[in-house]
Amino acid sequence: MKRNPYFVLRNLSGVPYLLPYGQSIASHHRGTKLNETGVFLWEQLETPHTAEELILLCADHYGATEEEVPELSKDLTPFLDSLVTLGALLPDKDPWDIHASCAQTLQIAGLTLCLEGPAEIFSEKFAPFALHAPISNCDMTISAFAGICPYQNPGNAILRNSMMSILDCGEYYEIQLHANQQLKECILKKDASHACFYYRLPHNDLLKEELFHGIREVFLYLAVLHGMVAIHSTSILYREKAWLFSGHSGMGKSTHANLWKESFGTPILNGDLNLLALQDGQPVIHGIPWCGTSEISDQETHPLGGITLLNRAPANFVTELSKDQQLLLVDQRLISHSWTEELFDRNLETIKKIASQILICKLSCTKDPEAAKVMKDHIDLTMSS
Repeated sequence: MKRNPYFVLRNLSGVPYLLPYGQSIASHHRGTKLNETGVFLWEQLETPHTAEELILLCADHYGATEEEVPELSKDLTPFLDSLVTLGALLPDKDPWDIHASCAQTLQIAGLTLCLEGPAEIFSEKFAPFALHAPISNCDMTISAFAGICPYQNPGNAILRNSMMSILDCGEYYEIQLHANQQLKECILKKDASHACFYYRLPHNDLLKEELFHGIREVFLYLAVLHGMVAIHSTSILYREKAWLFSGHSGMGKSTHANLWKESFGTPILNGDLNLLALQDGQPVIHGIPWCGTSEISDQETHPLGGITLLNRAPANFVTELSKDQQLLLVDQRLISHSWTEELFDRNLETIKKIASQILICKLSCTKDPEAAKVMKDHIDLTMSS
């Protein structure tokens, strides 16, 4: 164990406290009062020690006999653990060696995820993707722990907005979730093999919802590493292929998909987000549990027919796009992570491979059923040629 460098020991009116400053304040750590033993242990940690070494130092300091050491350990271990949870001490163990019990194993888009932590904090929306038996080697382990992330590495900020900050901390990324109330932090290994979330109690519906969306962020990172990209879009199934409708927020993606459903009986596959990939060299979309507020999603994989970029207009007509326009407009609709140049290039390469095999066009449209007919006629013509 070692001290978190962003905590200091100070006396407040003669009472010793460990107090956060700098990054620890930004990370919502709080201070704590120490007794005489706590002060002694903190002073010993001017140089790092294991928990076992600290207990032996304390035993020697207080003249405890060899027989009394186990009882002393029983008293001190919870205290040291509490300082780790508080964030004042950095633990001996590598974060990737710490595991909770496996609550369930999922398979999404052919990728396996092991969810570790209390079963009640994981959303029921994962149920359709759950495997009936655990597997030994998951593509990603996702662990959830109550408390504050004890691993303090200031890192380099590579992305920051009102929702989150991404810090490059060497072998892992730290994701700070500013907009959340209970799920505040995640550390994500760069090879996507392990992600650890840290949350505040209690276990409730808000935590479950925040964790559901937090898992989406790390899953989409894993997907990028496996050549998949996510696009903000609504999808329908027509002529045994998936057809995506995408556009800026409020452009009418759901409205247009519903016009198809009402006019032609086409099922809606996902109401908000679609995961694109190549399977055996052919473009497909994979079913995923995340679908915005639409509550419409499925678990299947479907061949991908095309992507239509919607544009609100007083009349309904299709515009062909040049190859560069296709790539640019699809890239602008992606929500896959492009935190680094390498991730950006991965996404662009995936788009290029998919775009060369599907229909990509722009539909200027109204909210009338005629808009769906115009687009359907264009798809039919394209597929017959």
